[in-house]
Amino acid sequence: MNANKPKLNFTDKLPPMTIVQPIDNKIIENTPQKKKKKKPSKRCQLKGCKKKLSITAFDCKCKKRFCNLHIYSENHNCTFDYKTFHRQNLVSGLGGGEIDKVGDRV
Repeated sequence: MNANKPKLNFTDKLPPMTIVQPIDNKIIENTPQKKKKKKPSKRCQLKGCKKKLSITAFDCKCKKRFCNLHIYSENHNCTFDYKTFHRQNLVSGLGGGEIDKVGDRV
């Protein structure tokens, strides 16, 4: 009944299902590698202070993170210019620096 089917033993090797081809080194070298993003530092960024930061620590306006002792701009020589920032906010908040007179509204 099964005379036409070949008998296979477990010791016989089966033909490979896929064809293995060598990979060119040139193809691997030319593919762009993803750059890893730097994680924000979990330590105070002031020189000499390596205190661990808590979860509630926030960034200064100079885009650095400091511990509770050095968070104030005077303590870490902040590079952010607060005076011009607040002057611009005042001018834009007052409508360009123009003063509204009560006599003009009547």
